[in-house]
Amino acid sequence: MGSNFLNVAANGFTVDTVTMVLVGVFVVAMLLAAFWYDRWLVVHRPPSPHEPQPRSGAWQTREEYGRPTPSDHGPGHQDGDPVEYESYDGPHPEMPRDGHRYLPEEIAAMRSTVDETERRQPPVSEKAEPARSGSVPPDRGPGAV
Repeated sequence: MGSNFLNVAANGFTVDTVTMVLVGVFVVAMLLAAFWYDRWLVVHRPPSPHEPQPRSGAWQTREEYGRPTPSDHGPGHQDGDPVEYESYDGPHPEMPRDGHRYLPEEIAAMRSTVDETERRQPPVSEKAEPARSGSVPPDRGPGAV
């Protein structure tokens, strides 16, 4: 790019250099026109509606439902106990406290409770027998894929 300017200085303006300058001026003019047009659109855009918009169903008042509702209906009238938050910061009671840093796959392999362990293990009848070398599994014959 630097040598192009040196050639222009040495040889004067040629058709190529005039074309490059005109294309550059045209591109800049188009960018300025696009910016001006965007500003013009923003100024002449119709204003947004200022009337109240309908609310979603969970936040409608009893009158907006179109049918009678009980007075204890809506947010703040749920039955049940208040929410209680736990504040226990210690390690999980089932994690071993041996100072070892466990990987996720090591934690997944640990036996956490009897119920989960029983649920993960298949029944005795479905357990696969250990494969003997040179034997073919009973459900697959030779040549089975």
